[in-house]
Amino acid sequence: MTYCRFSDDDYQCDVLVYNNVHGTITIQVASMRRIYTTTLPPRVPFSIATVEAWMERENTMREIRRRHCISERIGYSYDGHVLRAKTPLDALEALELLRHIGYRVPQYAIDALRTEHAKANPTEDGSQREDDDDDDE
Repeated sequence: MTYCRFSDDDYQCDVLVYNNVHGTITIQVASMRRIYTTTLPPRVPFSIATVEAWMERENTMREIRRRHCISERIGYSYDGHVLRAKTPLDALEALELLRHIGYRVPQYAIDALRTEHAKANPTEDGSQREDDDDDDE
């Protein structure tokens, strides 16, 4: 599963986050980022009903990337690093740290990891599992 890609949000994402074949979560941090020198057109959600408008925007964005986009070094301490997280919680904490430093990390990636962590740890809110009832001892 991929939580986010460099190309997400019109290439405004500084991390690539995915589950790898070893059962851990890989976070690749960009060392360069795209900077647009013009205003981007409003986003168009992709659906069958909006496919024409979506394609028109994609063509416009292709032209903007060609004529009005520069690449710059990011310049933070994790540029080009690859981080490996054993759990969704470890990964979301790493993404929150990267965001705090100044990397562009989409909230939906953090939210997806938080949801995955909650599903794997349903009792972390302090509630007790029914099978863990110690009152019988």
